[in-house]
Amino acid sequence: MKQLENAKGITLIVLIITIIVSLILIGVSCGVVSDTILEKAVLASTEIAASAKHELEELTWFENVDPFYPNKVLLRGNVKVGDYIAYPVEYHDVYTKEFYSANNGWIVIDDGSDSGSVRLISRGIPAKWFYKVENADELNDFTKMEELKNYENMAIKGESFMVREIANKVTTLSLPELNHLCNKMYGTNRAENDTSILDKDCELFALDDEDSYYWLATKNEKDSTKLYCVTYDSMESLKNIRLGVRPVIVLNKNLTGVLENGVWNIIK
Repeated sequence: MKQLENAKGITLIVLIITIIVSLILIGVSCGVVSDTILEKAVLASTEIAASAKHELEELTWFENVDPFYPNKVLLRGNVKVGDYIAYPVEYHDVYTKEFYSANNGWIVIDDGSDSGSVRLISRGIPAKWFYKVENADELNDFTKMEELKNYENMAIKGESFMVREIANKVTTLSLPELNHLCNKMYGTNRAENDTSILDKDCELFALDDEDSYYWLATKNEKDSTKLYCVTYDSMESLKNIRLGVRPVIVLNKNLTGVLENGVWNIIK
């Protein structure tokens, strides 16, 4: 396609030059090189140049269109906060036992227009791990969580949430991010470090189950061995307890996708 595009461009440019030279030579041979002839030569070259530009634009457009997915676009900057992306990791909520498929289990919390990467968060709570304070820093990268244990004392690695062709990191949600997202998605007015109970209308983040609570990445400012978590009636700072986890998936840059039936499907 590139060769065709270049060939078209060169051919049209040669044609323009040929016409201009021919008109001038005709004028010279007839002894009547006038302003009229030159004006016509310029007009002809302008029209042909415009036609050449139009053809090149059409070729470029065709080259960048996937014939199988003509509506495919870059996810970054086109998805919106609150959109669903079909991220291929399915799970059951560890508290409610509700099943979440790829189509309804992951929601956009960052469209990537500023950060450069689209980020998703699980709608449910897919894992329940034991939090050991000496591993607090590892909460910023789930792939390092080899020392965290579940109820059966089996090691769980965070990379179980990562599909490497699609994502490059799994992390958690900070307290400022949670409050910012509540304000953006639900019109609340929470301060950055607000730890009061979440409004039940904040559906994605509020919890109804009294036994449910999950991690945030933010440490307590006064006691770094404690970590903020969301419960059904507050955001508390706890340590050495078993908590659910809401993974945040950082997608690879320059992924493309198609919006179908309200869900973005990733097209690699």
